[in-house]
Amino acid sequence: MENHGTGQRETDLFDEPAIADPTNGRSSDAAAGRNKLDDAPDTIATAALVMARAVEQQFAALTNVLQQVGSELQSLRQAPTPRPGDAVHADVSERYRELCEQFHEREVLLPILRTLIVIIDRCLEQESQLQQAIDRRIAAGADAAIIKALRQRKAMRTADRTDIENVLRAFGVDPFQSPDSTFDRSLQTAVGRIPCRDGQVPGQVANRLRLGYRRGARIVRPECVEVFVKPSDS
Repeated sequence: MENHGTGQRETDLFDEPAIADPTNGRSSDAAAGRNKLDDAPDTIATAALVMARAVEQQFAALTNVLQQVGSELQSLRQAPTPRPGDAVHADVSERYRELCEQFHEREVLLPILRTLIVIIDRCLEQESQLQQAIDRRIAAGADAAIIKALRQRKAMRTADRTDIENVLRAFGVDPFQSPDSTFDRSLQTAVGRIPCRDGQVPGQVANRLRLGYRRGARIVRPECVEVFVKPSDS
């Protein structure tokens, strides 16, 4: 996904990648030395590391939740023992079910879903950078083997992204983009401010940087945008 209107671009990890030249050094690109594309972090490995750290945090959160449930159960033990079918027994069972569902969604499912969304963002960025590298090599008349290697790397990133998007879809998570041109705080997050010029209105969306994601009515990740502001507020 492109960043429009900022006048800047993120560091191009693929800006002059050197790939082994089957022509034994006849390409100046192949003689450039270390292949920077090989330094790009592997998407799946990054996902595994982030998820492992998230699980460690979830264990700590689980301890707090269990302490809360334990306190509630202790207070219930001090009350008269409910008989099967009693309204109190039904209320306790429903409360326990709600706590389990809330914990699973808040402490387990949502962190994993958000991590997967971040990986999709990185895949999109790397696909864009690889396409720019391909275009530069074609314009420079680079060896066909170099261009082919770049295209293969881009195809791998696209395949990774597609797999992760399918996982999100299986959990009922879909991308969205707010249809309104006015910034909507309930659906969007402003990651940048653009001073208004002639004809531009404060509070309008200037650039849409990343899609939002929702699961049913719940926003998993808001849409990331840049917003027009008064020059004095920038």
